[in-house]
Amino acid sequence: MRALLAVALLAVAPLGHARSVARGFKDGRVGCAARMCAPLGRHSVGVIGGGVSGIWAATELVRLGYEVTLLEAEAELGGKARSFELDDGGPGSVRRSYPLGAVMTPFALRENSFAEAKPLEAPLEFAWQVLTYSRRRLQLLHANWLVVGDKTTDSFAARGPLRTVPFDLGKDSAVDRAVSSWRSAFGVSGLSERFYAHKIDFGSAEGARLAQPAAAELLKWGSQLREWPLVFTSSHGYGLLDGDATPPYYYWLRFMQKATNVARLGVWWRHGAGLPGGPTGPSLRGFDHNTHFLSVVSEAGPLLKVHMSACVTSVCRPPTGARRDPCDIKVCTTAGNFAFDSLIVAMDLKAARRFLDSEVEEAAMAAQIRHLTYYTVVSRATVPALEPGRVFYVSNSQTTAELCAPTIMLKPYADSDVLITWAYGQPPQEPDGVAVGAAEASERAAAERAALESRVMDSVGRLGGKFHGIERVERWGEYFPHVGSEDLRAGFHSRLDALQGGRGTYYVGEICNLPLVSECIDFARYLVRRCFAPQSDLLTVRQEKRRPVERAADAELAAAGRR
Repeated sequence: MRALLAVALLAVAPLGHARSVARGFKDGRVGCAARMCAPLGRHSVGVIGGGVSGIWAATELVRLGYEVTLLEAEAELGGKARSFELDDGGPGSVRRSYPLGAVMTPFALRENSFAEAKPLEAPLEFAWQVLTYSRRRLQLLHANWLVVGDKTTDSFAARGPLRTVPFDLGKDSAVDRAVSSWRSAFGVSGLSERFYAHKIDFGSAEGARLAQPAAAELLKWGSQLREWPLVFTSSHGYGLLDGDATPPYYYWLRFMQKATNVARLGVWWRHGAGLPGGPTGPSLRGFDHNTHFLSVVSEAGPLLKVHMSACVTSVCRPPTGARRDPCDIKVCTTAGNFAFDSLIVAMDLKAARRFLDSEVEEAAMAAQIRHLTYYTVVSRATVPALEPGRVFYVSNSQTTAELCAPTIMLKPYADSDVLITWAYGQPPQEPDGVAVGAAEASERAAAERAALESRVMDSVGRLGGKFHGIERVERWGEYFPHVGSEDLRAGFHSRLDALQGGRGTYYVGEICNLPLVSECIDFARYLVRRCFAPQSDLLTVRQEKRRPVERAADAELAAAGRR
């Protein structure tokens, strides 16, 4: 029975893929959908980067029957989403896990993805999963709290006492305006891939509007001091609200879609929808992301081999148009040398230039990528005003005048004095996009380290708390990869998509979608399903027993390839 079920599932799987390949020819795209090259024999794939994009690209490949080697430069998996351990500082101190980067994540869900779990589209099924699979794994972080100045000034920048208040999400809030904006741009319903930048023609009239600088459009959403969509999005490191570190409008709309869904899921809205208590962010209980990542890769089985502390030093790929041989992609690392049939780059493309043997187009595209600088600051502090398990957003800290000031404050545990804050630093490139030199970057980092400590101490004191010192500062110098308005209009993302599969290389990660855990996982799965055919010992059986509709899809594909 199991064998028959496996054959049936394999018979269905390639049909959608074949149709997507045919559509790739019809649409004139030159991406991986039009040049899928996985052979029928066992195929080896190397994945560079063990963040969430790399992990889920690797596990999806294994699910399709590929031999995969995952190479991670750090000693732990997870990238920006990994956790760290620290003594809690209380009586009888114990070591606990804390979030280093991502806090509100889908790791407690079976699919590890909000899009695939469908909390808004299928709420009853989602609720059943929460009550069964996720019940002991899930904790909810209330994300409806704002840190503002005193009642006379109501301004964080006034340097007076600070207080905490809930966001206003009533009739006059910006939530409705933000929802209307992103629905107008992307549509109310459809596949999640409709949001992907390579699917959008930024040269059209509507696309050009999405590519424009965001400042004028953001004013329509209300005050940057108090409005949920603006403060929530900017506080998480997705763009300052002024200056050259404000990404184009398209990115803000993408984040608005996520932010307003969080608000809709958690708040007791005027329509009576959602749960009481304000916007609520799901999180993995205990924040032990690292153990979760190890569990995910171990469950993939023997087809997935993971090498940590494997820093890539060079990659040698066949030139464009050259005849391909088995395992002709050579990767040298500090943990040994490897050879693969295909390669997935699951790390920042600009950073990967250090070892990639890039040809002109790949190098040119990497050079166009911009980043923000974002910090995680781990302190010891006693702050009674900050209730444990709530995410507090700090008003007016999302501007160039307030660099290094906390944008988010989180006390993860009630019986611990560990306080985690996040803050912006200066962007790692000049306004024209040219990266600053290494010496200047080092000087900036040293100055910002001192400023971060000072600003956390100041904020804790103004909240009536006591600051005990800094435990750790993590600098994310390659945070939120994106491109400017001109490069967006010039088709950056469609050009990047055209590179997919060239020289046996594919790209996943934040630049392909968004720097959100769920979005990185979704795009990694999307890319693998789109570009890699299933590998199976049952492939011969499946080919012999293909259904007529599959043969029709093959004929459509062949006809499209001839046009």
